[in-house]
Formats: sequence, structure tokens, C-alpha cells
Amino acid sequence: MFLTVPTVVNIIWAFIIIFDENKSKTFLDWFGQHGMVALIFTVLSGADIEALSILHSNMAGFEFFNAPFSTKGKNRIFRASCLAIFFKDIPQVIIQILYQQSVVRYDIIPLFALISSCLSLLINIIGRFFQIINICRHIYLDAPVAEQNFTSDELISHSIHVKDKKGKNKLTKISSKVVFKK
Repeated sequence: MFLTVPTVVNIIWAFIIIFDENKSKTFLDWFGQHGMVALIFTVLSGADIEALSILHSNMAGFEFFNAPFSTKGKNRIFRASCLAIFFKDIPQVIIQILYQQSVVRYDIIPLFALISSCLSLLINIIGRFFQIINICRHIYLDAPVAEQNFTSDELISHSIHVKDKKGKNKLTKISSKVVFKK
């Protein structure tokens, strides 16, 4: 149940995202040229909905990994991957822990499966956390300058290492103040 239901839900969610994206002219053009790749990754998204993110990753500069997903589509992929943590990964770890506690003799294979599931859960949680940070950072950077919260004097001090004037490799530390402007 904790394997079948999330897989079916992921595939349905992936098809919904792809069909919704096909309403866009640019995505429809891309889909017309790379429909087989989109189909393969839609089916692969049954295991992990994040497989759809590969389609817009521009990996290795290949055109078929440059799908013009809308922001709404990317957000749907992100939300579905966050929900998968709660409906797939966490229940799987709980079942494996309960199995480990109820079995008198615990073999090495279930132990490796439990360790693998825990690591996968940890990586998924950390990955989603970094995606949230990245989304918040982009929202903050896209906000008008008047809405951004700076320090009280709106200056940030930082250090710059520069070569001295004679061209030697000796580095000196210079403190400067920079005002952030758009």
C-alpha cells in the first residue's frame, strides 16, 4: 500500500503537470519535438516525482533537458515531492523500524534496507529544505529595493583579498562597505 499508492499518485500528478504545461505554446512546441523523452520521465516520476525536474535541468546542454516549464509547473513538482516525503518515505521507514523491533532474528538485508531508507529520507528532507531556501532567496532578490530589509545602515561589510601593488603574491585584507542596489 505504501509503495503502490504513492507510485500511482506520482504518475497521475506527473500526467496532470504535463497536460497542464501543454497549454503553453512554448512547452507544446518542446513537447512536440521531445514527446518520447517526456513520456519516459513521466513514467519514471512514478518512483520519484522529481524526475520531471530533469526535463528542465538543461543537463549537459541537451535540448530535450531544456523543457520550458512554467513557475506553476515547477511549484507543483516541488509540492508533490514534499508530499511524497510524508506519504511514502516516512511510512516506509516506520514500517521498517516496526519490523526490526518485532523480529527476533534480524538479518543483514533488512538492516541495509532500513539504513538505505533512512539515508534516502534524510537526503530528501535536506534537498527540499535547500529548495525552500532557494525559493525564498529568489523571492527576496526579486522584491523591489524598497521592500527589502537591510541592516540598520543598509550597508554590509565584507573582506576582499587583493594583491599588493608590487605584484607579489602577498595578500592583504581590505574591509569595504557595499550598498546593495538594483
